[in-house]
Amino acid sequence: MSSSKEDRTGSRILSVLAPIAAEVIPIFWQRWQQSQGIAAMETLQRENEELQNRVDQLEQRVRWMQYFLVALAVFFTVFLALFVLRG
Repeated sequence: MSSSKEDRTGSRILSVLAPIAAEVIPIFWQRWQQSQGIAAMETLQRENEELQNRVDQLEQRVRWMQYFLVALAVFFTVFLALFVLRG
């Protein structure tokens, strides 16, 4: 007899808790997903900043390489002009 009474009590408790859980669990799940999304977004932003710094460094190297090539071209142009003029 006590077993069936306990079953009914447990059933009542579950019938009360089930709707509450059905409302609360999705809210917690959504908040958890949002918190994970924020962490992922911060990681992506940090990686983006690192990549942007790397791109800036590479652009600076390319710019200096271009300056060097222009200076080299000017040097050889002057050298050839002097060589041809003295010719």
